Formats: sequence, structure tokens, C-alpha cells
Amino acid sequence: MRQVRECIKEVSMEVLGERPRRRRQQHLSEETKDLIAERSKIKQKCPSDGFNRSEYSLANKCVKKSCKKDDENWALRVAADLEAASAHGQQREVWQRIRSLSGKKSRKSTAVRDKTGKLISDPAAQRERWGEHFSELLNPPTGNVDLSDLDSLELFHVSRILLIQIPHLVEQRYLKRCRV
Repeated sequence: MRQVRECIKEVSMEVLGERPRRRRQQHLSEETKDLIAERSKIKQKCPSDGFNRSEYSLANKCVKKSCKKDDENWALRVAADLEAASAHGQQREVWQRIRSLSGKKSRKSTAVRDKTGKLISDPAAQRERWGEHFSELLNPPTGNVDLSDLDSLELFHVSRILLIQIPHLVEQRYLKRCRV
């Protein structure tokens, strides 16, 4: 089984090559990296020793505190960069950065259907269909509109009891959701 797996890996590396990895932005300080290395050294010592446990837990607390401080500093730097870009009127850069930070990838819709329901794959035809759709949506037909139908509609009277009960029911649902 291992030979098959290694053979598949080897052939895929020859054919496809190594997948390019997206480099993540490092925001840990050198001090934090040193603390992480120190913590790993402590962990490699004899784990049954009671002193080692307390030493490791202390090192772990220091690492977590330092990581939290580095994360906050990184967030402040990013916010300052965004504010500076916004102040210079670079809104495109601001929104691109926000999109990259959120991690959500925008899906490009490739499926556009014509009025009969057939898929359109040609980009020019898709643009034409979108234009047609919005022109119909924004410019409705100006046929004979009979406004006398509106006079025949009855007005609904809302009772005072209903107005009192609705907020109360919403509040109860909210409280039920918040219970732990």
C-alpha cells in the first residue's frame, strides 16, 4: 500500500509539480518565537516530573500572553494601514484588504440563463442578458394601470392587544436563545 501511495505521489510531483503555497503574513515577534522554542524544550524534558509540569504551564501562559499581545499589535497596524489608505482615497485597496482579511473568496457566477432557461456561457451574451434583465426590472412596461383597484382594498385595523403581545413574544424568544 505504501508503495502505491509513494508511486502516486512521485508521478503527481513529476506531472503537476509542487503546489505553490500562499505565504501567510507572520505577525509573531521574535520574543514570542523565542518563548515558543523555550516551551518546546521544556516539554521535551521528563514529563513525569511535577516541577516540569509547573514550569511548562508557566511557559505556556507566557507564550499565550505574548501571542495575544502580538495579535493585538498586528490588528492595530492593519487598522492604521486601512485608515491611511482610506484617508488617501484608496477605497479599492481598502476593500481588497478587508476581503483578504475576512478570508471569504468571492464566487464568480458563471451560470446565466436566458429567458427560455438555457445556460449562456459567452461573456458578451451574459452581459447582454444582464442588461436586458435590469432594463426590464428598472423600466417596467407602461401599460394601462388601473388605480381604482386600490380603493377597493380594505384597511386592516391592528388591535392594541396584538401590538402589546408581539414585543413580549420577541423578548421571550430572545431570552430563551440567550440562556446557557
